[in-house]
Amino acid sequence: MKGRTKQYEVFKFEREDRIAFITLNRPETLNAFTWKFPEELYRVLAEIAEDRELKVVVLKAEGNVFSAGADLNTMKMADTPYKVKTFMSNLNSSIKKMMDMPQPVVCAMNGAGAGGGANLALSADFVIASERARFSNVFINLGIIPDTGGLWNLCRLAGPMRAKEIAMRGLTLSAEEAMKYGLIAKVVSSADLHDEVTALAEELAAKPMFALRSIKKICNRMPEMTHDTYCEIEEALMGIMFFTEDHREGVRAFLEKRKPDFQGEDEV
Repeated sequence: MKGRTKQYEVFKFEREDRIAFITLNRPETLNAFTWKFPEELYRVLAEIAEDRELKVVVLKAEGNVFSAGADLNTMKMADTPYKVKTFMSNLNSSIKKMMDMPQPVVCAMNGAGAGGGANLALSADFVIASERARFSNVFINLGIIPDTGGLWNLCRLAGPMRAKEIAMRGLTLSAEEAMKYGLIAKVVSSADLHDEVTALAEELAAKPMFALRSIKKICNRMPEMTHDTYCEIEEALMGIMFFTEDHREGVRAFLEKRKPDFQGEDEV
């Protein structure tokens, strides 16, 4: 499947060497979520998660808008409480899959993300945004709370007070404001966005995978851990990692003053 493209209803999936690219691909509808979007996104993320050759995921979008969130026609289909809950459950399952999958996810944000579109981006491990990016959480003005895991992510990234400010006031943040609030990693020009995201993805793909995946998993679960629990996990992992070939290669490269060539071995 190397170098191949798979087309879905809302996005396309491409793979280039060790990097998977998921592109929201309905610019004519502002890359809005359809009824099938959560199911299809979950399916492709699950496929990537099981592929040992793919080391990093890049999430991006075609057009001038990252995503407008849920499509209005889609929401008209949710005409009962059960249908609303089903759509939200499927959407949250796909977001949880993205956060739980072993590969780090880098989001390229070149335009506005509204509602669920903004919260989809903020579920990535890294967000690099152009100066054109906007993050809109105006759910309060519609009489609802943030969806797509939005409030949880805002609290995790910006802290409870900032999360309440954004959600209760229904704020739209510029890229610079989002970075100041701790929501994103970096702001670059639109012209540089592709190169910056690709460079980060390639850098991560060259790292030792066992350590990289462990860091992602631990950081995402840190809010529910005590210090004692974390220390127990750290001690157990270090007892394993010291005997991996990637660790041996890292030590050799350090002593030989060269760049390490990690093979991504997960086993001892």
